[in-house]
Amino acid sequence: MKITTALMLAGMVLSLAGCVGKGSMISPLGRPEFVPQSSPDSAVETGIRQDPNTGGILLQWYGTAGASGYEVFRSDTTDLNNNAVHFTLIINVISSSALNDTSAVDRLAAPGIKYHYYIVAVSSDGGHSLPSDTINYELIDRPTLTAPVNGGAVSRGAASFGWVNPSGGYTVIRVEDISAEPPAPVWVSHSFQTFVLYPSYQDNFDGTATQQLVSGQSYRWRIERFDLDATGRPFDGAASAWGSFTVN
Repeated sequence: MKITTALMLAGMVLSLAGCVGKGSMISPLGRPEFVPQSSPDSAVETGIRQDPNTGGILLQWYGTAGASGYEVFRSDTTDLNNNAVHFTLIINVISSSALNDTSAVDRLAAPGIKYHYYIVAVSSDGGHSLPSDTINYELIDRPTLTAPVNGGAVSRGAASFGWVNPSGGYTVIRVEDISAEPPAPVWVSHSFQTFVLYPSYQDNFDGTATQQLVSGQSYRWRIERFDLDATGRPFDGAASAWGSFTVN
């Protein structure tokens, strides 16, 4: 019985080793862990989501002690049991004290495709950790900002926001003070369905704005669109590009 159990465990390790590449050496490095996905209306965004700057899928994970880098694997294929298969190495991340080495953006991700990802930590001698858990995400069509005009000015007390948004789903408005470093959120609205049009900052309909807009100051803003699964977790989403405005 003990021999059978040992053989089963050995087989499990060999199976996982195959995930990190044929012939890879399993290292004593700990398994990487993905940063949990934040709620859509969280002031601080974490976890998998669309990167508003590139339009790709942003991944975040916790650093693994002793790792010299990380490998990001991706699949867009599942088997008959809906398990992701045929993973491909898409990104090599090199650890450096001068770089952010615990995040990466899949810039080639396209809307309408469900992608699956896992991370492997790499040691300086070429060893690989066991793979992280697998997470997935699907991009949907991005909203387009219409008002205020990008780079334009609004009157204090009369700032309202409009956008073109594909049908369905929910949206969140993010407004940030760009005089702060990094930019500081001043309004992250509660999520609402897309039929809500031209909400006003000053109306602060959801009570989540932390301050009034200041005359002479510049801000940036964007819209996030998403759908929720049965547990309330966003399983797909999109973020508009950032827009900016100045308050008169």
